[in-house]
Amino acid sequence: MKKLFRYFIIIIIVNISGKGLILTAQENTTMYFMTGIPQSYLLNPAFQPECNLFLGMPGLSSVELNIDNSALNLNDVIWYDNELQETITFLHPDADLQDFLKNFKKTNYITAGTSLNLASFGFRVDDFYFTFNIADKTALKISYPDDLINFVLEGNEDGDEFDFSGLGTNVNNYLEIGMGVSKKFSNKLTVGVTPKLLLGVADLSTTNTDISLSTSVYEWILRSKFDLNANIPGIIIPTDADGFIDIDNISFDEDLQVNDYQKMLKQNLGLAMDLGVQYEASNKFSISASVLDLGYIRWKNNAYNVLQDGEFVFDALLVDIMDDTTDFGQNLLDSISDAFTLTNANDPYTTFLNAKLYFGGRYYLLKNLNIGFLSRTEFIKGNLRQQLTFSTNLKLGKVLNLSASYSLMNNSYKTIGVGLASKLGPFNFYLISDHIPLTYAKASSSDIPIPIPHETSAFNLRFGFNLVFGCNKEKKIESDKPLIF
Repeated sequence: MKKLFRYFIIIIIVNISGKGLILTAQENTTMYFMTGIPQSYLLNPAFQPECNLFLGMPGLSSVELNIDNSALNLNDVIWYDNELQETITFLHPDADLQDFLKNFKKTNYITAGTSLNLASFGFRVDDFYFTFNIADKTALKISYPDDLINFVLEGNEDGDEFDFSGLGTNVNNYLEIGMGVSKKFSNKLTVGVTPKLLLGVADLSTTNTDISLSTSVYEWILRSKFDLNANIPGIIIPTDADGFIDIDNISFDEDLQVNDYQKMLKQNLGLAMDLGVQYEASNKFSISASVLDLGYIRWKNNAYNVLQDGEFVFDALLVDIMDDTTDFGQNLLDSISDAFTLTNANDPYTTFLNAKLYFGGRYYLLKNLNIGFLSRTEFIKGNLRQQLTFSTNLKLGKVLNLSASYSLMNNSYKTIGVGLASKLGPFNFYLISDHIPLTYAKASSSDIPIPIPHETSAFNLRFGFNLVFGCNKEKKIESDKPLIF
């Protein structure tokens, strides 16, 4: 097991590159304008829940899962060919490889994340609403350049240059403790803020990466330079007398105690803040905006800074004249290892959350029916990731709230979302997804069709359970303070 773990760490160190990022789980946009969900304040701290008091079920008040792929749909990889009467992949001789390669941009992403609220509650005091939540957040990002796909699938020709600098993997896990407050300053304006304490658990991020491959008839030249920051509980990365990482002796401390994790959380500290505002322009129209995850984590406990800068020349002529021996492969690997030595330091480092900006407007067609427009912009290390969502939101009495959304994201124009929130007595439940497939294909030519969402590139699901009290609308009307949706 220890040997397997050592090789796993080696693969990570050698192959990881790209921009150092912390990616939080992508928040639902469908939920932004929905009523009947206490946790809507997570998307805009100015949103005050309808009920005077809510208590989130421990571990179940908000559970979210996101998987996103920026380049490919399932149908781009495997599909049923009507002419051949069989299921084929993009590697099939009759498939058009160039059509497949057109899906990739200079840098492409695969992301996944989870968010689990461990504790959550909120209560109203006059014009104020106070909230508290503890969430465990985990995110994974894999980035890769189109040059890597082109090199693997098309090979190379004399004089080709490949840029692999977009290749990378970033993963992190942290606890988030947020204490928020919102206040109605008038019948029109509500402002909210949520300061957050961040406790880092684990991180793996890379920066300052430059990887390229030059090929010719006579030789290949691989140049690689990157910095890797790591903070993984229990990992031990030793160095030799010259400061180089001793890869063969990388190990994991299997005897970690509770106090070791407590020390880790105390030392890997960060701060963040969410800001929000809502303005009721009229009885029919309101606008709102929020900025989420303005913050950072400072990683101090068990921090590693791995540096690599090297060049390896692969001589094709040398391969042709060498004897075909069993030692050649091992000698080649040893030569590569010697060329790409890794140095290590143990300095603290800082990673930043990806800030997100929401801006939206809502228009009431009827008292319990409104339409909304929402812009979501995520800032990822100098790059912007944009999403536009249009929604229709319906409130059916005091029991049921429904929402349907249409989003433009990931170069897709077929993203539909739905949301449902219900309240039966003090019990509140909600279920939301931003990605409901519109088109399906059958898995095979059999008489029993199996629906496959072949044009889907992402999956998103959020649900939660709460206990809610003090949801009497008439009492709010008597206080001459309009309901905050």
